[in-house]
Amino acid sequence: MKFASIRFVFLIIALILSLHPPAFADDEDIARIDKVESDVITFKDVQVRFPAPMLDGWEATGEGTAWVDIRAKLLVYTLWGEPVVYCTANWTFKKAQTNNSFVSTIKGVGTYVPDDIAEKIDLYSVDLKFSPSLFENVWVECDPGIFGASGDPNVSFNIPGSPSWDDLFQSNGFEISDATKRAKSYYRDLLKTGKVQTNALHEVQKAHINLYAVGEWLAKRDQKIAQDKLDQARTRQNDIPDDPEKEISEADIQNLFESTFRAQRLEQIQDRFPTDIPVNEDLLARAENLKQQIASCPSFHQPDGFEDAPEALVSYRACLPSPLDELVDFSVGEGNDYRCGYKDKQGKVVLEAEYTNCSASLNGIGLVNKIVGTREINVPMFGLCSGRCSGGTVSHTTHTENITKWTIINSRGETLAQEGNAADFFGFEPYRFRFYDGYLVLTRKENDVEQDFVYDTRMKLKMSLPENWHYQGYSEGLFVLRSNADRNDDGEYLFGYYDFDGQFAFAPIEAKDADPFEKGLARVEFSDGDVLYFDKNGRYVR
Repeated sequence: MKFASIRFVFLIIALILSLHPPAFADDEDIARIDKVESDVITFKDVQVRFPAPMLDGWEATGEGTAWVDIRAKLLVYTLWGEPVVYCTANWTFKKAQTNNSFVSTIKGVGTYVPDDIAEKIDLYSVDLKFSPSLFENVWVECDPGIFGASGDPNVSFNIPGSPSWDDLFQSNGFEISDATKRAKSYYRDLLKTGKVQTNALHEVQKAHINLYAVGEWLAKRDQKIAQDKLDQARTRQNDIPDDPEKEISEADIQNLFESTFRAQRLEQIQDRFPTDIPVNEDLLARAENLKQQIASCPSFHQPDGFEDAPEALVSYRACLPSPLDELVDFSVGEGNDYRCGYKDKQGKVVLEAEYTNCSASLNGIGLVNKIVGTREINVPMFGLCSGRCSGGTVSHTTHTENITKWTIINSRGETLAQEGNAADFFGFEPYRFRFYDGYLVLTRKENDVEQDFVYDTRMKLKMSLPENWHYQGYSEGLFVLRSNADRNDDGEYLFGYYDFDGQFAFAPIEAKDADPFEKGLARVEFSDGDVLYFDKNGRYVR
């Protein structure tokens, strides 16, 4: 889902917020489930554009329009103090039209499409816009997932999304600071009723439709009609007398012409569509991605209908990290026998010490080096020889070595992604795995160009960093980056502070080390031993 920051319309709400204690601050607030829901909202006569060749064959040009009805429900809950958005929907195909075709599921309007053909139509890549309030120009965007067949009362195949507070709402205003605070304030206001107003402005932002099945059916229908007319024309042609002395009538000439025309028309229709309908690769990829996400959350169940959606969303809570259940690492053994695992805050072992490397904490996700197998290695051993020999003797001994892979796990020890198959989750196979200050940092490498991607504890992409700059830390809205370039003559690297707008806050600095910002100042150490502090404008402070 695409979200934007809360903007100017929240200024007055923010003033009201200052009179109340902060939202979602203590353990009681974190454990509470807050709920804002819509009724089932119908988006009527949604117009969806599509390429005309879908209905008219490859020779057609231009576009057509399909009309559909979409019924959807939106839920915005807080689970563990963070927003979770879930929407689900179903739909009905009504009609479609091009310059050459007009089909419909309404008998008597255009060419009637049978139910078994209408069920093969795909509606996909849909984005819905819900406006919670009638008077505020603020909305939530939601992807309802994979739709079923047209007319199917079952709801779409989907899993909840978990945007940050900054990204929960959108508005046409301009951005101001403290977006998180204003988003919580606006959500608090919605909690007074717990409802998204049904009569507010709700829209379909985008939608795609696949009508190839209808086009193929039309071609086969037209082919049968053409074949029947050709057979009739040939029957009439056979009635023309063979006697050369008998005069051929004008009707006989017309039959000969029609027979030739019908044969050509049939050939054109047969060539209009391929033998196989093109595969909808986008839809298949989206479905596979959703299946993987749902498989990683066994507690979540697909709702049986709109009325079951709230219960399904609450079941998703078990798959989210609880701030109350942060785990810390512990270790046993040394050298080759070193192993690590995780305990809770009370010291109880939650995950046994079976990893060879562990991130310092596990709050939702953690990075470990997991033993996935063993292999035998022949190690040469050299010794002295006796008798007639020169040099020494060489023998071999067998050594067993563990095979390990970097693995991202949750607090139950379940594998979320692993070195070697992480591309299925992230879209690329990481060259390097790291875990810094509660953030997962993955490095992609292509043709000696490296790029870091930063993910939060919900495996959500927080930031794509510039190429050949490496993540060193984050605080107060700025990422600390170190250039991949060689050090200067004084042994210093190039460090920079990078913001969410994709810009450096000020010119990068050559230094020995640089720390994240703390209370508006960043500590920077130089090779000569000097330590300077900079503000967010790059000014030296002390």
